[in-house]
Amino acid sequence: MFHPQSSEPSRTKTIAARLLSCVLGCTSILALGCRTSQVAGPLLFEVQGPVNDLAAIRAENHVWINWTMPQKGTNKLMYKGGITVRVWRGERRANLTEVGDPLHVPAGITGSFSEELPPALSSGRPRLLYYYVELLDHDGRSTGLSNYVATVAGGPPPMVEGLSAEMTQAGVLLRWKSSEGATAIRIHRTMFFQTQEDERKAQSIRSSVPLEEDLFIEDARSAQTLDKTARYDSSYEYRAQFVAQVPVSSRVVLELAGPFSAPADIEVEKIP
Repeated sequence: MFHPQSSEPSRTKTIAARLLSCVLGCTSILALGCRTSQVAGPLLFEVQGPVNDLAAIRAENHVWINWTMPQKGTNKLMYKGGITVRVWRGERRANLTEVGDPLHVPAGITGSFSEELPPALSSGRPRLLYYYVELLDHDGRSTGLSNYVATVAGGPPPMVEGLSAEMTQAGVLLRWKSSEGATAIRIHRTMFFQTQEDERKAQSIRSSVPLEEDLFIEDARSAQTLDKTARYDSSYEYRAQFVAQVPVSSRVVLELAGPFSAPADIEVEKIP
């Protein structure tokens, strides 16, 4: 005799077995997924940038720039490798040329770059020249250009000629030959000693009187100035250099100085 109710437990077992099989299969997949996430590759270092403390110096036809390399990446971890740096320059900030080969600079140090200006940039009228640096990560991606730093391109002013020093009742009168295009002049004054008596005399004033000092005259076309601060019974040497001034902004003016002149010596004495 057929008893349909007798097959119900068997069918229930079959469904339960299938459900258990599915649960185990899903659990295996989930477990496999968790294991896979635990063995992910190392985090890629992303360079912290851009640089924001670029500085530059020009001396004669040579330019030096320096900046601070980042110590940490964007993940806040210390970086112990080198970072690729590219240097750019241009007379216009929108038209830049890469200078030299890319540098490989360790993290956390003061980076530096120097170059001798090519003839096209070391001659002609004084004008602004802009430098930038750019940091690259391991994948060659840029952190962006640094803030710019400006220096002066162009030829330096000529040497000052005809510098002379003459004693007057009001002080030491300094004269020179003016030069076209030289806007300002710097005169460097040095107190010097001819005898041991001068040296002994200097010891008493050394703490209150500078032995070296600069006089800066904005208008070199005047071709003369009066040094009223020279001390009597002292000997001085004067040297002068023309200075070209190039404004960067209303508050910042850069200078390009020419070579120093031959010295002009004088003993400062009272005129009866």
